Amino acid sequence: MKNEIKIKLSTPEDISSFMETVMAFYDDVDLIDGSNIIDAKSLIGVCSLDRSKILKVRLLSNNAEAIEEFAKLMERFKVK
Repeated sequence: MKNEIKIKLSTPEDISSFMETVMAFYDDVDLIDGSNIIDAKSLIGVCSLDRSKILKVRLLSNNAEAIEEFAKLMERFKVK
């Protein structure tokens, strides 16, 4: 299972929805912007990112069910 997904958060609504989604997970979630790794549960961190960039999001979990659920929920933000 792949737990690193390319996403784009283009609008304030995307950011709000993304934050709601990641906060529902017990495990840590990282947003990766090049060599920078940001806590995806930090509103300030997420808002500080360039919305025109493609980011990677990663759920830090060994739980296969959580990883699968996370991947489904990230489909909304996934770069095609």
